[in-house]
Amino acid sequence: MLGLHKIIIQSLKSREFRSPVEWAIFAMVANRALSPNSKRAHVLLCFLALLLARIAERQTGLTWDKIRSIMERMHVGEFKSKDGRILQRTELTHEQANILKKLNFSPPPKLYKIDLKG
Repeated sequence: MLGLHKIIIQSLKSREFRSPVEWAIFAMVANRALSPNSKRAHVLLCFLALLLARIAERQTGLTWDKIRSIMERMHVGEFKSKDGRILQRTELTHEQANILKKLNFSPPPKLYKIDLKG
C-alpha cells in the first residue's frame, strides 16, 4: 500500500475539520485511496454513466453535450419573505419538456418546498 494508510492516519490525527461535511469528504477520499474495491466501483460507475449518456443520446437524437446544455438551464429559485420560504423550479422550455418526454421522465415538481412560519 506504499505507506498510504500511515500517512492518511497521521493526517487525520493532525488535521482540524471545520465541519462534518469536510470530514466526510476527507474520509471518502481516504477510503478511495486505500480500498482496491473502490477503484472497481469507480470504473463501474463511470461505465454506467457512459451507458446512461448513450441511452439518452439514442432516445433523444441529441448529443450528450446538447442534452446537458439544455437541461442545465433548469434551476430552482428560493423565494423568502417574512411569512416563509418557497423553493420553485423555473418553467420548462419546449426543448426540456421534449427531452423529458422522449426519455419517459415526468417533469420535476414546480414547487419543491413550502416552509410557512407560524
